[in-house]
Amino acid sequence: MALAENVALIIGNSAYTAVATLDNPSNDSVAVAAALTQQGFDVMRTDDLDRNQMYDALRTFRNMADKAEFALVYYAGHGIEVGGKNFLVPVDAWLEDERDASVEMISLDVVMRQISGASLVKMVVLDACRNNPFVTKMKRENTGRNVGVGLGNIQTAQADTLIAYAAAAGEITPDGVNGGNSPFTQAFVNALHGPPADVRRLLGPAIAGESA
Repeated sequence: MALAENVALIIGNSAYTAVATLDNPSNDSVAVAAALTQQGFDVMRTDDLDRNQMYDALRTFRNMADKAEFALVYYAGHGIEVGGKNFLVPVDAWLEDERDASVEMISLDVVMRQISGASLVKMVVLDACRNNPFVTKMKRENTGRNVGVGLGNIQTAQADTLIAYAAAAGEITPDGVNGGNSPFTQAFVNALHGPPADVRRLLGPAIAGESA
């Protein structure tokens, strides 16, 4: 069976085992999934993934992206920059030392490779710059000397690849009101409501000042 021209993988990681649960990522994933479905996307939504589950989800979504024109990954949860590389944090991560990064987390490079097969546009939306207790713990114990406060600068030389994130490099953004959505995701969802439109055009005016 042919897949939709536009496909999206939505992940909201809230139920972390080593640090306090985040209030809003699961709400954010529900809202974004509904908005993208309204825009005509074939949506794969899954929350609270451990490392193996995140890899499995990305592998499954790769098969969808390979047959699509537009592939979008949306992630809400913790994100960390370590040694100049950006990582998404699964719910089972402990991260006692910066050297745990490559074995406990999912690098953004891995995410980008899994959507590389989309024929027209590849897009990643990261609401992952929340105040991060993993960073605080590692810095306090002097095991996180190369760990940034937020995500690092994200650049791509590919004209057909877009990355949007909730805060400028090295900065954090608020979670929003408990039980609601983050400010970044709320702006994204607000922009998606209405008749189907090009998501690339919606992002610019909708989240000006929230992303970099």
